[in-house]
Amino acid sequence: MVGGARNGRFAPAHPGIVRIYRHAVFPALTLWTGRHLQPNGDLPHALLFGFVETVRHAGRAPINRRKRREMGNDVWIDVNSKAAQAPLVARPA
Repeated sequence: MVGGARNGRFAPAHPGIVRIYRHAVFPALTLWTGRHLQPNGDLPHALLFGFVETVRHAGRAPINRRKRREMGNDVWIDVNSKAAQAPLVARPA
């Protein structure tokens, strides 16, 4: 859903990780910056990781607008509502 090479294969009925995180790369970036900022807490590293987090937050809105336009408003609303209701811990079936 972020814009990979196989976007045509995305099935809103079976969204996978997109059900929890619409943009799976964003939580990965947050983990990466957080884990690297802890041991490298000097000013240059804080600026670098702060910039990465700022770009991550700023990039969400344009990606959401593009995906809403590509998927159609009804499908987008359905995917968003499922993502909002998704449990963060998988429950056994």
